[in-house]
Amino acid sequence: MALPEPEAGTVKLSSAFMIGGDMPASERDRIADEISRAIAASAPLFRRCYARGLSRNPSLSGDVNVEFVLRNDGTFALLRPGPATLQDAEVVQCAVDAFQKISMPRPPSEFSMSAPMQFRP
Repeated sequence: MALPEPEAGTVKLSSAFMIGGDMPASERDRIADEISRAIAASAPLFRRCYARGLSRNPSLSGDVNVEFVLRNDGTFALLRPGPATLQDAEVVQCAVDAFQKISMPRPPSEFSMSAPMQFRP
């Protein structure tokens, strides 16, 4: 049996915020809250990414924004790294890829969001 990958460091997940979309404010707020909870519940995925970076650079620290467009079926129309100060492209891409493993809610219509994260040793 394979051992789970190590987790390391601190990953602070800020609330995801909506960039664009067409829905009532109450629905938008509900979906954004559901997305934020889904991302927060997946923090171990991001800590595993960060552990790999810390193994290469023990003082690695920085911020990453993951930008995405969520379809009404809960899948991604777009998923990419946004602005980042974390100077490790592998960790940034791993964090983006981890989003594919998150079960996202199904919004009533497609909309764009950003999920800011802080990585600290």
